[in-house]
Amino acid sequence: MTARKPQRKTKTRLPATTTLKIDPDAVFRFTLAKDIAAQLCRENWSTPVAPAHNEFRTEPFLTFDTFLQEVEHGLQPDQRVVLAFDEFEELEKQVNAGRIDQRLFAFLRGVTQTGRGLVLIFAGLHTLEQMTRDYWHPFFLSLKPIKVMYLSEAEAWQLISDPVDEFPLRYDREAIERIIAITRGQPYLVQDLCHNLVTHLNDPLHRSNRATSEEVNAVLARTLESGTYYFDDYVWGWSNEDERLALTAIAEAAAATTDGWIEFATVEKHLGRENALVALKNLCARDILEEHASGKTLTYRFQVELSRFWVARNHPLARLLLERV
Repeated sequence: MTARKPQRKTKTRLPATTTLKIDPDAVFRFTLAKDIAAQLCRENWSTPVAPAHNEFRTEPFLTFDTFLQEVEHGLQPDQRVVLAFDEFEELEKQVNAGRIDQRLFAFLRGVTQTGRGLVLIFAGLHTLEQMTRDYWHPFFLSLKPIKVMYLSEAEAWQLISDPVDEFPLRYDREAIERIIAITRGQPYLVQDLCHNLVTHLNDPLHRSNRATSEEVNAVLARTLESGTYYFDDYVWGWSNEDERLALTAIAEAAAATTDGWIEFATVEKHLGRENALVALKNLCARDILEEHASGKTLTYRFQVELSRFWVARNHPLARLLLERV
């Protein structure tokens, strides 16, 4: 018997000048189509298979539009497919970063006008008016804005104490009242604080199935860090220089009060009357501050106490004034 000479294994190498490029825009549409198909499949609906990624690279809009039409053809007259974009502000960020084609906005607007079985929901911290008009102006006449305010006390109480069936954690009344007071029922902050509280009480050093107001206070610092999406983006990031100074001045002055209300003069002395009025009006319109008028006196305070804590902790007035020089 003659032994065979083992064959040498070879590896296929790409030429040194070849670069594999990933098209983020095609990836976005492909992922969206794949998720739609997967969800409809889980619901036992007749649905087309999501096109291959290469098809999106070649004809991204045509491929996605054809896929959506096929989805619609499989719907009954009383059925709808709801596409919900949470934190929709991320779409604009992706466009600015060059990852998504700006034409996506016009395309989605077309979906709302011609698609009988497709419904779009955009949820986020901002209004369309606060976004870049060049991108979002196609939606101004097509979408119906619905302002979602803070949870009522009863709604916040239920979310805290009974978020899921057979929730094992029990809250003292004072603990729930403390959470509602410092979040004002802002849904994101309520859930974030409660998440931190559950994590804290699951720690072997603090393990307990009962939450007290002291335990709530123990996780405030962690919540100020984990709530960056709300504080650093909406409260601070979307505020201009004058608005930031107004926030800082009110946050610092409020620390010496019992109710948090600060007179207009506190901001006026830093910005002047006209600039102070404009800044405070904008902050009230965004539900960050609230205004109270008594005779000729205007006073302001943070609507959410946690926001005041965050501003005072991260942006001291002295530092901000030095940066403005």
